[in-house]
Amino acid sequence: METPKTTRTKWLEAIVIFICILIALALLMPAIQNDRDRGSRRAQCANNLRQLGLATTNFETSKKVLPSIQSSFATQDGRSKLGSWVVSLLPMIEEQELRDRWDDVAMQGQWEQEFRSLNKSSSTFYPKLGALVCSQDNTKESIVAPLSYLANAGLYIRFDLPESEGRTNSDPKLRDPVLDLEVYQGVSDASQLSSIAQRPANGLFVNAIPKQVYNPRTKIDETCFGVASKPVRSSDCKDGLSKTILFAENLGQRSWADVSTTDDSVRYKVGFVWLYAGHEAAEGRPRPTVAPGFATTMNGPSNEAASYKNAQPSSMHSGVFNVSMADGSVVTLSVNIDYVVYQALVTPQTIKSDMPNHRWILKAVDYE
Repeated sequence: METPKTTRTKWLEAIVIFICILIALALLMPAIQNDRDRGSRRAQCANNLRQLGLATTNFETSKKVLPSIQSSFATQDGRSKLGSWVVSLLPMIEEQELRDRWDDVAMQGQWEQEFRSLNKSSSTFYPKLGALVCSQDNTKESIVAPLSYLANAGLYIRFDLPESEGRTNSDPKLRDPVLDLEVYQGVSDASQLSSIAQRPANGLFVNAIPKQVYNPRTKIDETCFGVASKPVRSSDCKDGLSKTILFAENLGQRSWADVSTTDDSVRYKVGFVWLYAGHEAAEGRPRPTVAPGFATTMNGPSNEAASYKNAQPSSMHSGVFNVSMADGSVVTLSVNIDYVVYQALVTPQTIKSDMPNHRWILKAVDYE
């Protein structure tokens, strides 16, 4: 038979255990809440990408082609406004009023003023749009028209490298040291190389800049870099819409106000690219160099200016990044994904692409 003392002891032990449980829960609650918050922000990010995918589908339904990485938006007075793919998609992301400003002749002067001196107060043509910024991305606070998501701009041939990486004063020709070529497929002109790199088999968003475009700084039409590439259609995704990346997250100093008339930099400013790199090449193709790694919170390019080196998926989500596929679905990929798999996911028709290992057959197990 239990004595009163024994009963009291058991009650005290139960109370102590209960208190310990409460303390443990109190300590765990912040971590649980943080996990919930991170999960919620990642879900919001995925929803943004889903909306961009849907917007692109609607754009193609209307225009019969996918948006271009940058385009010239003409007004009735003959002048034009040069804008990135974001401008093309504005009506499809519930920003019709903003898109109308780009077509308004009466607002041409205001756009030219903002274009010449972009700053955070210039919000008429380049405001911050919630659908274009991941809530976990803290790298865009000082950026005009911040952009957390980049479009699939395909292959980037590195013909703009500094002297230390392949170009010398005695060799004025443009050279990509990875391919070790002075010419690529019989072409040595940079603008033509850019056009070749943007073949439909290599990516989805091309640079559709016209031969001449209005320059608000000089107030005249000027000849542009590059040859206007033919826009791509979703039907060019021969590998399958569900196996081709449309948009991807990216850290760093990105703005949807970025455009370029003098070089091919727009493709890595508002787009992500793939490089001729990997661990093997098909017979008859140049041997690739070591592929770059994918950035995470720990090693992301948050303070780096946009360049081809960091024009690739990266995110503040630990160990993973979100991408929108051409069929409108959103997939979460590991930062440990093989670079060859990444190339295959970016190329709409791998077998006809310029990938080193273009015979790679993409399997769901490679990235799911």
